[in-house]
Amino acid sequence: MANATDKRARRAIPARAIAVLGVLIVVAVAWLVFRQRAGSDADVFTGYVVSDNVYLSSPVSGTLKSVAVKRGERVVAGQALFSVDLTVREAESDRAIAEISAAESQIAQQESSLARARADLAGAQTEESRRGAELRRFTAAQAEKAGAVAPMQLEQAQAAYGGARDSRDAARAAVQSATAAIDAARARLRQAQASVSSAQRR
Repeated sequence: MANATDKRARRAIPARAIAVLGVLIVVAVAWLVFRQRAGSDADVFTGYVVSDNVYLSSPVSGTLKSVAVKRGERVVAGQALFSVDLTVREAESDRAIAEISAAESQIAQQESSLARARADLAGAQTEESRRGAELRRFTAAQAEKAGAVAPMQLEQAQAAYGGARDSRDAARAAVQSATAAIDAARARLRQAQASVSSAQRR
């Protein structure tokens, strides 16, 4: 009799557990259905999020001074995201400004040299004309009458004329050299001005 009672008690325990489990399942399903109905007022979309990564960098090299945004933060077009230390750029600008001053000084100096070279050329051309006229006069006199001019005097006139021509050629070369130096200095001035503009823009 006792054995039959124990067997019934053992069978009753699993039946109770199954009943409790069934109640829990029913409650969970009812909760899920209620939750879906409660959230059905909002639009629900399924799918994938697609993004385009944008990698930013400075157009000029330098030391990063500060970062104005954090990762994932929303930004607008034209907003400053970071700043670069301007020490190197300011040094470049100062150096270019100094080159402008040096080029302007060199232009003034070469223009002064050009003025002197032109004056020397005018003097050399005058001297060449005078020596040439003298040589032609001596040559004409000698041709008209042999022995009218001493051979030494004629040789000296020829040497003086040759020296005057050499002086004229040297003065002409000095004018050309001074003109080329001015052109080169002006080119350096334009380059330095462009460097200043570029450094300030950067």
